[in-house]
Amino acid sequence: MTEPAALAAYAVSLMDLLAAKKRESFLDWLRAHSQQAVDGSERKVLRESLTAWFSLLSEPDLISEYRLVLGEILWWYERKEEKCFDDVSHGDNAKPPAD
Repeated sequence: MTEPAALAAYAVSLMDLLAAKKRESFLDWLRAHSQQAVDGSERKVLRESLTAWFSLLSEPDLISEYRLVLGEILWWYERKEEKCFDDVSHGDNAKPPAD
């Protein structure tokens, strides 16, 4: 069985790799995606709320959400700073291409 606390701790450690602006944008996405189940910006609070949210999920859903969270962290990490905030073209905030 997958341990939600261990998965949450690892995800929070990866969040620390994000620059401040990217981290806040990622956290905005995470709050919206988790329907506000994940809250806070301090490591301990994030780890606890992410663990609590993961604990509510079935094993298949937990693995799916964990992979999605890690993928989102990676997306923000790899995104060039100048492209992060001038043209949001990711996820639910996708804008149609300009003509």
